[in-house]
Amino acid sequence: MTDSKLYFRGPPLEPEVTKLRNELGRLVAGNTIRHEDIERILRRPRTENRYKSVVCAWRKALMNEENIIFTAVIGVGLLVLDDVGKMNDAYKLCRRGARQMAKAETYSVKVRREQLADESDARRYDHLRHHLSSTVGVVEKEMRLLHEAFKAPEQLPKPKLVNS
Repeated sequence: MTDSKLYFRGPPLEPEVTKLRNELGRLVAGNTIRHEDIERILRRPRTENRYKSVVCAWRKALMNEENIIFTAVIGVGLLVLDDVGKMNDAYKLCRRGARQMAKAETYSVKVRREQLADESDARRYDHLRHHLSSTVGVVEKEMRLLHEAFKAPEQLPKPKLVNS
């Protein structure tokens, strides 16, 4: 009998994410990671869903743990954003729907204001943070009110029995 494991939701991504982290080392703002390098490390073509899942998990882990955010460079790979790039991405996202605004809020929190050399960038950042905090707050409040208004009953009504 073969030694097989049953994975719900597929095999874990963590081993391949760790492999990417170890192989690529410390990432600095302005670096471009080519798709070919990621394909070589993962030993998978970029057209596979597994490749996309691993890269997505890797990007998310780097954003949450090391404050590193990427942007896609079409046909080339992924570019590590500096603080101005993070702010610009957040600014683009805040002009979209509610979910994208929540993502923009996450991106803008990761920007270090003191790293913005240009005064106009700093003013733009302040405006962005003010706009996002008020807008995301309103959206969250509305979602809470909707949730309370359409709250599911604790128990479904009991059907009335007809006597025969």
